[in-house]
Amino acid sequence: MTHIAMDKSVIALDALLYTLGVGILLTAGYALRTERFENILRKLTPRWLSWASSKTREDQHILKVAEPETSVDLRQSPSWWSDEKMFELESRAVFSKTWLFVTHTSRFKKPGDYRTFEIAGFSFIVILGRDRQLRAFHNVCRHRAYAVTKKESGSSTVLGCRYHGWSYDTKGKLIKAPEFDKVPGFDKNMNGLWEIKTSISQSMVFVNFDAASEVDSLSLGDVETRLKRWSLPKMECLEDWKVEGAFNWKLLGSLATRGKKKESFWSWMVPFLAGTNQDDLEISHTTIVRRISPEVILVLKAIPKSAKSTTVECSIFAKASPALMEISSLKSDINWDIKQLVIKQQRILRNQEPILSLASSVVSQGEINRLLGVHLEAEKKAGAEIHPAAREQSFSREGKADDDFCRELENPSSTCNANARGLLDW
Repeated sequence: MTHIAMDKSVIALDALLYTLGVGILLTAGYALRTERFENILRKLTPRWLSWASSKTREDQHILKVAEPETSVDLRQSPSWWSDEKMFELESRAVFSKTWLFVTHTSRFKKPGDYRTFEIAGFSFIVILGRDRQLRAFHNVCRHRAYAVTKKESGSSTVLGCRYHGWSYDTKGKLIKAPEFDKVPGFDKNMNGLWEIKTSISQSMVFVNFDAASEVDSLSLGDVETRLKRWSLPKMECLEDWKVEGAFNWKLLGSLATRGKKKESFWSWMVPFLAGTNQDDLEISHTTIVRRISPEVILVLKAIPKSAKSTTVECSIFAKASPALMEISSLKSDINWDIKQLVIKQQRILRNQEPILSLASSVVSQGEINRLLGVHLEAEKKAGAEIHPAAREQSFSREGKADDDFCRELENPSSTCNANARGLLDW
């Protein structure tokens, strides 16, 4: 009987120790997967061991650089990451004539809800019409090219320019033009806001600045199927924030895992503490859509400012609110990743960044290189720069004369000077 009692005690103690051990391992695993512990232990790890870990992961992701579809491969030039002329070419060949992701339809609840955006110098408005249709317009008043609104977001079924009081409805139609109503030959229908082509796929809103009457339709291919599978249309934006970074916008693509499990320091050192599956999609050259979990999606959108300056707009979408700790940890991870892009940009400028570390980024930018090469050839034949997004003003002779007069008018009592007195603020 004594032996049986002792056996039971041993079994109970083993079970207790096993449970305690599992609890400690789970707690340690969660803690060690956080950025703070990982960064600390990176510093404590012998340099040769860190190098071996990095080398192993790099070897696993070496990608052969594909041959470009154009005779010019601009990716081989240092200017690819830092030259302002290259950035200007990108503005004409990529940002001006391709579909770019902007926002999610859940950001617009009622007619008149609008949000303003800027991509590579193009300022524009996306607004929900009375007919429940989303439309995009250049944020430029047709009178004097003043910004129609300077707010990031708002709600109004009438967009009124503060400068001279020209007002537009949610379809961009000019509905009021003080001092121009009686001008001979002036046609309101010819002076509405310049509309930007808009397309929606799986609740993601895209724009195309190309002013041509016909452009290729938006086509996401297999990406659209995966977005649907992730239930993105059923999600709401829970939080968004912006991070400024001194790096070239094309470097954002290096953060994409391209469908592989995201590897971290601990996934190499201790395999059973590896993170959960993470899947990334690269969309329209400037955007990464990351599936954090079945219930949470992160969208990273590059907003190019210059060749060496980018704002990253980060948005968290979910069906239900995740824990505040999860959001805080996610924001911390992303902010740290963006800091690494800044460091990488500095290393590129000093010729210290090995080409191996840029291989995956360069491969994914083959289509960008093709667009630049095709546009360069077209400009060479034309003998001048080609600006696909350019628009032309359409005043009648009388209307232009009146506008020129208004430009020179300095009378403080004139409507043309009303904004100086704050009369047209809205």
